[in-house]
Amino acid sequence: MKIVTQNVLFRNALAASALCVALVACETESSLFQTRKTLENETEIIAYNTKNGLNAQRAASGLYYSVLKTSAGAQAIQVGDEVSVHYVATRFDNVLIDSSDTFLNTPTRFIAGVTRFAQIIALGDIVTNFKEGDKLVALVPWMLRRNDIVSLVAPLYIPLRYDLSIANVRNEEEQITDYIKNNNIKITEKTTDGLQFALTQAYPDSVKVTADKRVTLKFTGRLAATSVVFQTPATSDYTIVDPAKPASTVRGFNDSVLKMRKGEKATVIIPYKLGYGEAGRSEANRIVVPGYSPLVFDLEVVKIE
Repeated sequence: MKIVTQNVLFRNALAASALCVALVACETESSLFQTRKTLENETEIIAYNTKNGLNAQRAASGLYYSVLKTSAGAQAIQVGDEVSVHYVATRFDNVLIDSSDTFLNTPTRFIAGVTRFAQIIALGDIVTNFKEGDKLVALVPWMLRRNDIVSLVAPLYIPLRYDLSIANVRNEEEQITDYIKNNNIKITEKTTDGLQFALTQAYPDSVKVTADKRVTLKFTGRLAATSVVFQTPATSDYTIVDPAKPASTVRGFNDSVLKMRKGEKATVIIPYKLGYGEAGRSEANRIVVPGYSPLVFDLEVVKIE
């Protein structure tokens, strides 16, 4: 019985070893295939660039781009700006692959230097070279394409051409101004650090929130740029602290509540430096708040202990 068991173990070990060798061989073969396709893409892009007189330059990522139109004096893109882009994607033989809906004016949006343009992985690496109104062509090798665009007409290992138009650039101040205007918010106070406060329901005779008090709040959190809710309506307890002390929540949230009394409601607009900063906020490997995002909170003070 012992010899049989040893033989079985030996055969299993041989099988496992053979499987490992096969997997390594497959992985090596796949890697060599992808390297070959990368080189073929590079050759194809260079030939296409020359044939069409694009004078495209190569970024470190392998993306080629050429500016067709530049808008002198227009707003330059800075890290943290919200950028709206229209695009048309085609194969090198002019077959249409994908596009934004320019007819309904619904461009793709992303945060420069923070979130990536969904169709091209590496566009964010060069986006700060451009301005609002610029038009450019990007020649995109297979490894910089978005995988879910792969189809029978656009197989994975081919390069694509993207014609891009930068429709709009909004810095943080403009995002906040747009939100206030579009939602008809009446700002009642603006602090020196950029916090904007709108008291929407006042109770001047009720108890005021003070530092080190435990406060029950109802609130909803939104991104100022898109009005997307990142914090669903909730009721939670917080210990509110002096502005000079570290807070258990974002700085602007804490400092806004200190301006309120029991029963009052307010809408507050918080610049990114008083919110989640340059890093933003992620949960379970999912970006909830992109970096550089100004925030909006609708607040109600329910109870003060």
